[in-house]
Amino acid sequence: MPRRLPPRSSSPFPLHRLLTPLFCALLIFGGACTCDDDDPDDNPNLDAGDVGDVDDAGDTEDVEPPDVADDADADEDDADDADEDTGDVGDEVVPIPAGQARIQVIHAAADPDAATVDVYLNETLLLDDFAFRTTTPFVDVDAGDDLEIAIAPGDSASVDDALTTFSAVSLPAEERTIIVVAGVLDPDGFDPNPDEADTTLSLYTFADARERSNDSNFDQLAIFHASTDQPAVALALPDGTEILSQLAYGEFAENYLSVPPGVLAFDLLQASDGARQGSFQTPELTGGDAFVVVATGFSDTAQNPDATFELTLFPSRYGGDRSEGVALEDAARLQLIHNAPDPDAASVDLYLDSELTYPAVAFREATSFRTVAAGQDFELLVTAAGDANTEVLTSTLNLGNGQSAVAVIGGVLDPGDFTANPDGEDIALRIFLNSDALEEARSADTVDLLVFHGVPDAPTVALVTDAGESAQVLSPTLTYGDFDGYLSVAPEDIVAQITPASDTTTALAGFALPLSLLEGEALTVVASGLLNTTDAARSLALLIVSADGNLTVVSPEE
Repeated sequence: MPRRLPPRSSSPFPLHRLLTPLFCALLIFGGACTCDDDDPDDNPNLDAGDVGDVDDAGDTEDVEPPDVADDADADEDDADDADEDTGDVGDEVVPIPAGQARIQVIHAAADPDAATVDVYLNETLLLDDFAFRTTTPFVDVDAGDDLEIAIAPGDSASVDDALTTFSAVSLPAEERTIIVVAGVLDPDGFDPNPDEADTTLSLYTFADARERSNDSNFDQLAIFHASTDQPAVALALPDGTEILSQLAYGEFAENYLSVPPGVLAFDLLQASDGARQGSFQTPELTGGDAFVVVATGFSDTAQNPDATFELTLFPSRYGGDRSEGVALEDAARLQLIHNAPDPDAASVDLYLDSELTYPAVAFREATSFRTVAAGQDFELLVTAAGDANTEVLTSTLNLGNGQSAVAVIGGVLDPGDFTANPDGEDIALRIFLNSDALEEARSADTVDLLVFHGVPDAPTVALVTDAGESAQVLSPTLTYGDFDGYLSVAPEDIVAQITPASDTTTALAGFALPLSLLEGEALTVVASGLLNTTDAARSLALLIVSADGNLTVVSPEE
């Protein structure tokens, strides 16, 4: 079970507080994830209801330690090089010696004055020059219920130099414990925790820890929140399924989380209101391993430019050397807009990698931005609504880390049935992608506009306000299929006119764009429909699409 051990002051200096409790946000996303429990309904799909299952992390009988070569370096007098054990993990289990406890220690204190520390166990040097965002492997030490762990500067000569000492530390015999050092030396010198949590240096422990997954088909993750200036967080899959409802600073998730092999993407949310804090993804997972995911660093980089906020992945294993944590990469984000005016594509189902993600999306409807794994191909399949066998379009996409993209489904199924584009552009159904999209305006007091020409039978045009001699150009040249922007404008209602690109003084059509209530938003403005049609539902219009998928159809002014 997770436990916090407050410090016992052992130094006259005001340095008696250290590292920062790790911010834990988990990576379980984009794919199926399970909380590791013993429920008979457990399967490769996320068992989201079991995040708090107390039967999960506490099963010592289901933990198989990895095998290590002969030298486990567990002799009582050799604690000073505890993390220099060598051992090859294999199929054989290395039992914990009688009277010993097996521990993994993680340095998650983002305080710049605690960048490197020495760790003493019962006045004997356990870890020398232990760096921020570093973990030990599991090592064997003397067990006991009344042990002392001291934290000292990295250049300490002895335990007498300790900055802070933790007493009454319990390390049960023949059990595995994860220890995270988190907090700051002087909380008054840093931004307070938004939830008013105590950020004084403390030790946080997680009992019944694992050196490897107890299911070779899944990797398993312990999660900890150690970012002092971040509020309580939640974790959700790309489809919105919540996998962790709340994790406050200094807390471990109650149980291990099991995730399938592959690259998994997920969203980190603010627990209080669900606001997205970021989107992350794991490296390629192969199954059978255990990890600790810790939210480390500061949201406010001014507190320590070398410790910016990240989700840090630490391996758990028995034997070997210390390891630096690996920052989880940013995932990508994708918004889809249905702008194909062909009546035969009036309503479609959208699949991402063969999974029906958005059923029955109608012409002039949009999705919100959704998190997807970056750096790998994924397939966007468009079929007739309710008919998976009628494939309309297939496209392979690959987005970069941290990219947000707007994908417009545009064109017609059979170009021969429609008026050709005057500029000779191909009007066949396809995906038009802008991979530099924004989800909010670059300035909180403006509106940012991305403009797209999506009218198959329209020529190259310009988009202006106040057509005539005083015309202000929003987009000077737009050919069918082109994006242009972003352009920052004041949050005011405006009338935008479409004009020939060669003559911005002649308005072809005007549209009243209601922007006054959209301050701080990034919008996609889509020229939509057909010029040559008798169907009013597909006639020329401008679409205003917000990041949350809200779409407003603006018809031409009379």
